[in-house]
Amino acid sequence: MGIGFIARCGVAVLNGIVLVAYFNQLKTARMTNVVERNKKRKRIRLRSVIMAAAVASLGFLPVALSNNAAEAVVQKPLATVLIGRLITATLFTLIVWPILYYYSAVKLRLGLSSSKTPTSKFVAKPLSILFFLGMMLNIVQAKNKTTLNPNKPISTVEQAIDAALKNHPKIKLGNLQIEQQKQLKDAAYVLPKMSISGAYGQFNSNTFDQSYAISQSFNPFLAKIKKGLAAGYFQKSELELAMAESELKHHIKTLWDQAAYHSALNQLLEEKENLYKQFTRFANEAFQKGETGSLEKHSATLVYQNVMMEQKNALAESENIIAKLEALIVGNVEMEAVNYEAQNLKENLQAITIAQHPQLKILLKEIEIAQNKTKVSNAERKPDFTIGYQVQSFRGILEIDEEEVEFDRIPRFHGFELGIEVPVFGKGYKALNKANKINELLKEEEVKLLKIEIDNHLKTLQNQFTLQKENVGFYTNTALPNAQQIKEEAIEAYQTGALDFNDYLENVNLYFETMENYLAAVQSFNQLVFEVAYLVGE
Repeated sequence: MGIGFIARCGVAVLNGIVLVAYFNQLKTARMTNVVERNKKRKRIRLRSVIMAAAVASLGFLPVALSNNAAEAVVQKPLATVLIGRLITATLFTLIVWPILYYYSAVKLRLGLSSSKTPTSKFVAKPLSILFFLGMMLNIVQAKNKTTLNPNKPISTVEQAIDAALKNHPKIKLGNLQIEQQKQLKDAAYVLPKMSISGAYGQFNSNTFDQSYAISQSFNPFLAKIKKGLAAGYFQKSELELAMAESELKHHIKTLWDQAAYHSALNQLLEEKENLYKQFTRFANEAFQKGETGSLEKHSATLVYQNVMMEQKNALAESENIIAKLEALIVGNVEMEAVNYEAQNLKENLQAITIAQHPQLKILLKEIEIAQNKTKVSNAERKPDFTIGYQVQSFRGILEIDEEEVEFDRIPRFHGFELGIEVPVFGKGYKALNKANKINELLKEEEVKLLKIEIDNHLKTLQNQFTLQKENVGFYTNTALPNAQQIKEEAIEAYQTGALDFNDYLENVNLYFETMENYLAAVQSFNQLVFEVAYLVGE
């Protein structure tokens, strides 16, 4: 974009310089009327300005309209910007610069006091409007540039998935492979090279004659089958890209949930740290007053230090997960603070099928490709045909209709050729056909094996899903309310002296242990949901 902006500025400034120089040339030639200079400029310079911009724009047009994945990254946006800049530069040359020149010439001739004349007012209004529109255009472009800034932090899982699908090298590689297979599909069946030959010599008589021939061989059975085979490879590349996208989405969702889990865990540990910090302060005050011994003070300090170390480890683990996410999306991540909750499974678990699993769809497509390979080998065993045309000369005398006719060296005797090529030795073809049949069987067995593995894995996930769902429900409905009540009563009882140190520590630890177990149960449940969604190709 920056290169296009610089190019447009250069073109616009160059056009303005040439235009002003031409105006000055007319002024030197004693053409004092500014309006007449503008009219003469239109008659002489209009065609050259438009042709220059049109030729340059047409040169960039094929790249701007191209759908090539390799060009779409850099060349296509650059060509689009350059075409737009050339158009705006032409408009500046034809409209803006003449107005500015006219306004400047009037100012110079009439002086600053003439700025309030009707002519100046008439010119100043549209000029102000043009400047305003130019400023608005620059503001919109700057806003778009800011919106599309790749360094803007990612704050939601949806943004992370979108960024990864645009920036991850595996996705770019998949798009290039699709483009490659698209080109190979167009070149699925290529006719053999046409044969063109000529001869000159004594092949008819002792005089020198000339002969020319052209022939083309082809197999009418191969074209359609090879195109079907190439279409299969193209569809397989699309499925492989879809599988790469599905795996990437699954990986990002899993990591994002882990990051959300550690974020919630860090909040819980911060609450734990604050509580034990307050508890340590109470223990130190009680020790200084002589109400308790040093054992309670040292125990509280040790517990607080353990909590600090636990919090430090959790923060380090959270940073590692964020780093993995940033590597996947090729961008910066700043997660929003949200309540960590269990995910919802969109489908009925008992009604889930594996027909949409990405890897299974690829294997089914490979079976189709193997079948097309067998058809190609069968078609290659069929005859090839050759058609041709020949013309030659015959120098000498021939008797035609009981009259002797003398012919010169000009080729005038024509003939057509039709040939057929049949494979005599078919052992190699038979072996290739058997190998392709075996390949079909291999792919079918791979599909069966994958179905068994996915079915078993899905059944395991179904059992775990039921258990984890009950586990999350227990914590949500029963354990968490009780733990919250235990914490509040323990703090109040310890502050009033109704609860000693050991009992207080035991009750508070029970609260935090329950909260941590709840977060772990939600994480396990969410990982199961993501795994099931990936298995069914959601």
